[in-house]
Amino acid sequence: MPTPAVRPERESQFEVLRLLAMFMVLMLHANFIALKFPAGSQFAAHPYVVATRCLLEAASLVAVNVFVLLSGWFGIRPSLRGALNLLFTLWFYGLVLSAGGWCCGVDVSLDHVVKALNAGHGLWFIRSYLLLFILAPALNAYAEGADRRQFRALLAAFFTLAFYLGVFEKMADFNYGYSALFFCGLYLLARYIRRFCPRFTQWSRLRCAAIYGLCTVATTLLIMRPFLEAPHSRRAGIDNTFMAYDSPFLVAAALMLVLIFSRRRFRSRRVNRLAAGALAVYIVHSHFAINPWFLSTNRLIYTSFDGPLAPLLMFLFLLAIFTACLLADLVRQWCWGRLWPVVERLLRRPTAPCPAAAAPPPAPSAPLPPRAEESSSPAP
Repeated sequence: MPTPAVRPERESQFEVLRLLAMFMVLMLHANFIALKFPAGSQFAAHPYVVATRCLLEAASLVAVNVFVLLSGWFGIRPSLRGALNLLFTLWFYGLVLSAGGWCCGVDVSLDHVVKALNAGHGLWFIRSYLLLFILAPALNAYAEGADRRQFRALLAAFFTLAFYLGVFEKMADFNYGYSALFFCGLYLLARYIRRFCPRFTQWSRLRCAAIYGLCTVATTLLIMRPFLEAPHSRRAGIDNTFMAYDSPFLVAAALMLVLIFSRRRFRSRRVNRLAAGALAVYIVHSHFAINPWFLSTNRLIYTSFDGPLAPLLMFLFLLAIFTACLLADLVRQWCWGRLWPVVERLLRRPTAPCPAAAAPPPAPSAPLPPRAEESSSPAP
């Protein structure tokens, strides 16, 4: 009897990075989305507050790139179980949060529920990742078969076009890095690094951290450029050109974070189980019944408190949301653990053969002896 394949345990240092990246996503949505982009009047009145907000935004913008690089680092191996697990996660939270919102007085219509169950409706990352999931076998085949020179030439051409056409020309195919096309480039970049181990992969953690810091500061200054050029202008606004995920500074910073966490390995089942709920944080706080409350609460905290108390309370609020989602996902994981064996048995159940196909073919009848007049031999 063949022994079933054992799934390798995840490396927990990367699961910690996955959790950190998801908390960065919360910070992004609580900063420039909930509080809106800082205006020139705000910079003129509170320059250090605006500078801090821009710095935190720049430090967190690497989150999505980190997720995709981690997928490429280990490689996506599409399977029916993985696809059904993702769909179950979307449907589970779509139904549970819609029902919970209705019980709490949120206006929940049938259209809202259908959209919540529609494979990540309104969640651009989910849909782009689904396309990457489907294309992964072809990307893996290229990454495993191409030689180093060919692979490097492809990456150089792709990211040159991504940086120029995506960042400066704002080409729709790249869509500021919010696209499956750019995800494929990041995925191949991680596959190349993992396979060929370029020289920079041997850099120390301190050096990688310094480069991450420099890229973050550069992004911050580019975001604040209009404020710095006209510090007293009340009409100035931020420059979001280098806030695109296909910015070279964000790609380099995300890559440095992955290299930092690759230096020290450890394994922890508890960490891995919590990190399996990272996607739940994104789905839950983006749900139509939760997101308005999430954004309004962040705005309320920011406008109701002065000084360092406001960012501290916002951080604690985000931490509470983050922890609650991770713990709630343990219930979803338990349900999936009970559901998948049932689905697997149904998929493996042998189908009854067709009666006509099951019946044995009729035995060939014995040939009749030739008649006397037809026989080629003379009669006795």
